[in-house]
Amino acid sequence: MSLPPGPSARDGDGPGAVAARLTGRAVTGVRPLSASLAEVALDAGRVVVVKNAAGAEAARAEAAGLRWLAAAGAVRVPAVHGDDAHRLVVDRVAQGPPGR
Repeated sequence: MSLPPGPSARDGDGPGAVAARLTGRAVTGVRPLSASLAEVALDAGRVVVVKNAAGAEAARAEAAGLRWLAAAGAVRVPAVHGDDAHRLVVDRVAQGPPGR
């Protein structure tokens, strides 16, 4: 994926810099999806989504909830690759038809 840097986050880090910092991986591309979401391609082909959360600590709360759901094993949720007070990095969920 060869895309330009995305919009900046609260602290001036764009989604690519946030993904690199929170995952420890090199970024090969960024594609803005909305004002608060960006798709980021990492080295080795993994694609993640960087989400800017609205409130302080909201991203950490969402990350904790996703990890809790994943541990329960009852539903499939995207893996959390990193989070801080305002950003969350998770696996991209591929679009597809509804399934059971």
